[in-house]
Amino acid sequence: MMKIRIALAAAVLATASSSVPAQDQKPEEEQILTVECKTPRIRGSGGVLKLSGRAELPEFTVLSIAVYRMVDLYAGGKLMKGPGISSSGLSRVERKKFKMSLPVTTSGVFGVDVRILDDLQRPKVLEKIRKTTKRRRWTVQFDAWDDDLVKKFGPSLQRIDNLAAEALSMVEKFEKATATEAGWHSQAKKLERDGNKLMKKLEKDDVKLVMPAAFGQIFSTMRNIVATSRFFAWKEGKFAGGKSYHAKNEKIETHREEPFTYPNLKRYLIEASSVAGREFSLWAVREIKRAGGKRSYHLNDAIKAYKGHPGVAEYSDQLLEAPLDEILVLEKVIRG
Repeated sequence: MMKIRIALAAAVLATASSSVPAQDQKPEEEQILTVECKTPRIRGSGGVLKLSGRAELPEFTVLSIAVYRMVDLYAGGKLMKGPGISSSGLSRVERKKFKMSLPVTTSGVFGVDVRILDDLQRPKVLEKIRKTTKRRRWTVQFDAWDDDLVKKFGPSLQRIDNLAAEALSMVEKFEKATATEAGWHSQAKKLERDGNKLMKKLEKDDVKLVMPAAFGQIFSTMRNIVATSRFFAWKEGKFAGGKSYHAKNEKIETHREEPFTYPNLKRYLIEASSVAGREFSLWAVREIKRAGGKRSYHLNDAIKAYKGHPGVAEYSDQLLEAPLDEILVLEKVIRG
């Protein structure tokens, strides 16, 4: 199991949105907290992420620790990082050490958020903490995966393509049925049933753990059409999308706040393939960074196999050959 050791104070976030570089910190606070993380072994429905570390804090200081897996989100043509599924607990500092084990669903990029909450401390301990440091929060990200996840990059990309094609076929069936109001009413029950069946299938698919942004496009599009089907309307014999009877018959929009039209819904599903390709490329960048610029044969084989895929084709040559300094710049380009 890979072990990662990080000085948390060197990558501290003072708030959720602003960071404080290490050089801006007071020297006496630079090494207050360090942590070691073991890459989880994922078996079946999940695994355990084990944390341990040192804290230059008073004996019996209670730490509130949260671990969240970072995921990519797609909006406005850009891939942005955000926190996903999280788990949390409390740990007590004893002899300058602390440890914790938290459940995770898969390996990947994780954030660790360590806080000192005054309400959790004993009065005498709190008094000592206040003399030791004014800081109450440390946050850092780290990579925690192995070749088992790397082997999923290619199959996950193919899985997204298959799901997007299946969803697109479903949207086209809805489009054909709603060409006339009578046609819709004759097929509504079956199509709504089939749409809900596909939704349940998507909910159970683990590909969302590897390519969440592309998966989100597919899932949200299907949720749009299934949920809106109850409010379908026609005007002068033509399909007019959905109208909310709870909001003065205002037209229902898609999850991207665009008009509910079949061209828009189909565009989202077609885009999902290239978004997945970009997520694949981002995983490749992360893996190259994690390996210090090296490429495993698992990664090289995956890049070569999908080098013509949208979202991969634009970056495949660099992913296969570029030195580490270029790879670090490439991440920003892929994200858009």
